[in-house]
Amino acid sequence: MDLEELRAKIDAVDDRLTAAYLERLELVTQVAEYKRAHAVEVEHTGREEAIFRRLAQKFGAEHRDAINYLYANIINYSKNSLKHSRNSPAGSPADVPYRRGAFRTKRWPVRGCRAPIPNWLPGR
Repeated sequence: MDLEELRAKIDAVDDRLTAAYLERLELVTQVAEYKRAHAVEVEHTGREEAIFRRLAQKFGAEHRDAINYLYANIINYSKNSLKHSRNSPAGSPADVPYRRGAFRTKRWPVRGCRAPIPNWLPGR
């Protein structure tokens, strides 16, 4: 397989990943609306920890750091976009910064790369 074929496959994965991510954001919004309508606490840290554990078990402990990194960012963005959309309907969730103090920096396995790791991440 040549480089262009590999890149085309990566592009196809990126398309599926983005579609799935946007679907997840819509579902998160629906869950938050349900919880607000039924006076249920919107944030549920136990659920977040269960997501990390379930995915690490399903895809293997050797991928735990990558899974935790990905989902920590997904969950943080989801929380911030929901808070932002509730407080400022005209704003864009893309303008939402990470919560101040929610992340610490950790050296990622790739030399020279530093990644935000949430302070609340299980096992950290």
